[in-house]
Amino acid sequence: MSEQGMKPTDVSSIARPVEVVELKHLRTVDGGLVYVRCEAVDELVAMESHGNPGEHAPNDEAPLTLQQKHARAKKNLDEAAAVVHLGTSFVSGDAIVRPAFHYDEAHSVPGSIPWRYVSVEDKVLIVNTVLRLTGYGGAEDARFPRRNG
Repeated sequence: MSEQGMKPTDVSSIARPVEVVELKHLRTVDGGLVYVRCEAVDELVAMESHGNPGEHAPNDEAPLTLQQKHARAKKNLDEAAAVVHLGTSFVSGDAIVRPAFHYDEAHSVPGSIPWRYVSVEDKVLIVNTVLRLTGYGGAEDARFPRRNG
């Protein structure tokens, strides 16, 4: 392709893979809603956390018990630590607090909130939003649609 007539894109016109989500259960000290900024992470981080898009258990697998479903959900949320760490932030005045949530004190930064304070429903919302922004299509799409579409 010829570079004649091409010029670099104005950075202000680039759509960024960022979304602010409203948490359903976490509240501010005065009872207000909490909003967290979610953004795309590197696809390799998503793959480490959730496997290759399209990978899933064989269909001939026996149905899971409720206890097995809970254990799988806990394992998936625990493995999402890197996604949450790299893909979430809050604002504090003019500063950005990243990560918004920490799994343990070793990974906390001033202003970050312990992940244990977040409800399972909100955790799923946060992780799914970051993965969607990353382009992670999961088992249904079996690809990173942002890269392949």
